[in-house]
Amino acid sequence: MAQSCVPCYERPRNFQWYWKSSDVKWEEYLDVENEIIEDAHNERHEKDRFSSPITISTQKTTTTTCSDQNMLGEDDLLKYWLNKGSLDDIYRDLENADNKKTISDLAQEASNGIIQEGISIGEAEKARWLARQLNNVKNYGENMQFGPNTIPSEIGKTLVNLYTRDTFWCKLINSVIRDLSTMTRKKVNTIGPFCVLLRSYINDQGDNPFPSIVYRGLTLTDEERKNFMKEEMRFTAFTSTSKNRTLAELLGNTLLIIDLNVKERRHGSLIKIGRDISMMSNFPEEEEYLIIPRSTFNFEKYEYDESKDLQKHIVYLKGSNENNLQVSLVNFDSLMGKHGRVLYNQKRT
Repeated sequence: MAQSCVPCYERPRNFQWYWKSSDVKWEEYLDVENEIIEDAHNERHEKDRFSSPITISTQKTTTTTCSDQNMLGEDDLLKYWLNKGSLDDIYRDLENADNKKTISDLAQEASNGIIQEGISIGEAEKARWLARQLNNVKNYGENMQFGPNTIPSEIGKTLVNLYTRDTFWCKLINSVIRDLSTMTRKKVNTIGPFCVLLRSYINDQGDNPFPSIVYRGLTLTDEERKNFMKEEMRFTAFTSTSKNRTLAELLGNTLLIIDLNVKERRHGSLIKIGRDISMMSNFPEEEEYLIIPRSTFNFEKYEYDESKDLQKHIVYLKGSNENNLQVSLVNFDSLMGKHGRVLYNQKRT
């Protein structure tokens, strides 16, 4: 099988291409550029270097007084769901109300969206590479109607792997969904299918192992840190954490210790708000646990570790068993945005 046809989550990671920035210094190509050049080398083609990732958008606010979605026009319906704050609901109501699309259809739409967004910011070559990986596995979703716990593993693993790539795509997704007031109908069409599929796959736990505690290191000012010390908060975007405390401590001046061992009050079952994606990630060494958007947490306690080796602010959070509550949103992704998705790999900042 040609290397470019192997699912991206199964591709080897034992190659690295370089370019010469001066007479003495060689620089590594990063992530997708490295993959593109490897594919081109295997196919005996030549490729150019590509531009840098896009800048994360700034936060804005949009409000509406509409209350009855049955009386709303298309634009007002978008505003209605923006206030509800769920991209899944926005996409389902505006683009798949009759629920006739197959998973393969959604995968194709996700591929098209990646290409459209990539072209618009001068990242066409990277976008086509990302889209091609999804197109390579979309056939696994043919004749399968989209619904809870229905995403084939081949498609789900590809979605996770593409999300963890160091490209414009992950940054664009979180810059939009962390502040849905910036959402446009175009973004519903381009970003919506990928996010809906990814969230559905993350939600499909099956027999996957579930860590009790995860960690996140980040750099915060004193004022920013106070946002994580409110009684309740909600992480608005896909949020990367690590199962490995030592790795998380390598980044930033603040360590979030997040207790996920929370049970549903009525039935006593564990409330799962994310998934261990380390074996599907492009960076498995990060031991990543990905938390889904709009997950709610409670502040437990704060302490400062003055030990010589650490010297960190430590904030303890606990997953809420009331995740459907309307609580004040904390723009977690914007606070960690200065590091992108990176957990500890400084080369990807």
